[in-house]
Amino acid sequence: LKHKPQICPAVCQAMCPDLTYAPARAITERRATGVVKAVNVSGGYGFISCPDIAQVFGSDIFAHAKQIARFSPGTNVSFAILLNKDHRPQAFDIEEIQLGVQASNPNGTRGKG
Repeated sequence: LKHKPQICPAVCQAMCPDLTYAPARAITERRATGVVKAVNVSGGYGFISCPDIAQVFGSDIFAHAKQIARFSPGTNVSFAILLNKDHRPQAFDIEEIQLGVQASNPNGTRGKG
């Protein structure tokens, strides 16, 4: 690696995928639900209101515009959540849900099972 530092990112990605990609369990098993509160596409961000997360962190959940831009305020959503570099909750893999859908799948898991 000393002689070919350009391969370091590829090695890290292969050997430590949880450092370069969100763990699959965060996407499938640790989903939360909330309501899109605000979207500021020109500013590059938006927020999701989720009382359970707000109770823990004292704030709404941040979402990058690439994740939230297709939704409008008031949309019910399901999302995966991780802490960002500032240790604040950030949503990704945001999906619109219909009221009552989450109740039929109480563990928040999806996919084959």
